[in-house]
Amino acid sequence: NDTETEFTLSTPAQLAGLSELVDGGNTFEGKTIILDDDIDLYQVDENGEAVCFNPIGSYRKETPFKGIFDGQNHTISNMSQNTWALDNGYYYSDLGMGLFGKVQDATIKNLKMDNASISGESGLCGIVAGAAYGDVTFENITVTNSKCNDYQYYAGGIVGWASGNHTYKNCNIDASNVVGGQWGDFGNS
Repeated sequence: NDTETEFTLSTPAQLAGLSELVDGGNTFEGKTIILDDDIDLYQVDENGEAVCFNPIGSYRKETPFKGIFDGQNHTISNMSQNTWALDNGYYYSDLGMGLFGKVQDATIKNLKMDNASISGESGLCGIVAGAAYGDVTFENITVTNSKCNDYQYYAGGIVGWASGNHTYKNCNIDASNVVGGQWGDFGNS
């Protein structure tokens, strides 16, 4: 409903639906997304491989998220992403990996990310956002037990690539996380 200004999500399917809407060009500018429950994204395919969560917004397609995402201190856990699976085996994928592929003039707040695993080649990856542009605020963000590794480009605990006027307030990334830009396993990052 385009006339609504606030939307509440509480399931993995609803979070995936947000991703589809933003990828389709709905930026959610002027709107607030509220996370109303913890969300566990762990899912395996028929081969026992982790199913990748498609990022909210796309760097390559120029479809950023421009709204407010309020996690209400809930946790999104077990998010898995890799460039090969997200782009049908082609190593040079969408570039933006994280819960959000690309945010622009947005606010992400009151969110906990736990046990995320992101790996890629020639990408921009951050646990919360692969790329952030314009006036972006990250506030009250906690990242634990997560891994973010990319072969060529940029990797970060919160954001992989940042350009613009950003505010980071009360963001916590502890020693349980591994972030690296060297090819290989996470231990060699």
